[in-house]
Amino acid sequence: MRHNLGDTLARRDEAYYDKIHHGTIAHEAPSEGIASAHDRVSFKTDISAEDLTPDATPCHSFQEWIDESAVTYSESSLPDAPHFSGGVADEWAVSKRYTLAENRLTVDYRIESARKRVEAQRFRTRLFLAMPSCDGPAGQLFANGSSQGGFGSPIQGEATGEIVLEDAVMGGKIVLHFNPPVRWRSAPHLTVSQSEAGFEKIMQALRLELEWPVQAGNAHVIEIQAEVIPHG
Repeated sequence: MRHNLGDTLARRDEAYYDKIHHGTIAHEAPSEGIASAHDRVSFKTDISAEDLTPDATPCHSFQEWIDESAVTYSESSLPDAPHFSGGVADEWAVSKRYTLAENRLTVDYRIESARKRVEAQRFRTRLFLAMPSCDGPAGQLFANGSSQGGFGSPIQGEATGEIVLEDAVMGGKIVLHFNPPVRWRSAPHLTVSQSEAGFEKIMQALRLELEWPVQAGNAHVIEIQAEVIPHG
């Protein structure tokens, strides 16, 4: 089973979006020719202004935030695994280490702050996974052993220690383990495409938002394990 889970496409401000924004039929073709299908405005799916908004960040996995502030990193050299150190301004320190063994990826975080705050904040990371089944019936998300639905609908769940992404088209599943348990949300990441049949939304990836509470004045250790398991 071979598949590039990171083969995702971000939303960009495409030239043909102007036709959707204006909502009018393009100029008539010259009298000596036939109007191109790409010069007409028709819709295969409903499209909103939000669907046309370009992505503010690249669509790759393991981008982190504390509340709404992005964590910035610099790479450190370790003999056994890539390691990144960074944080948010001078308030939070974050370290991240990747370890790959056969078909299992482990990502370890340490988040800490010397400052004292009463209220807890949120440490978030985001995954973009190009699932072959997209929004079709062959894909199912499981949390705590129960099906939550397909990849094509927004879903959110309470704290869980395991999420499983079953994909019959891929011929296997992705098993995600979390320590401590994670609050999560999933949604299809869509771009708008133009074809002869009209404008339509195409699912490019499954977007999985993962969130843990963190308290200033404490050190927090978080581990994510991702394993790809073929069927049979």
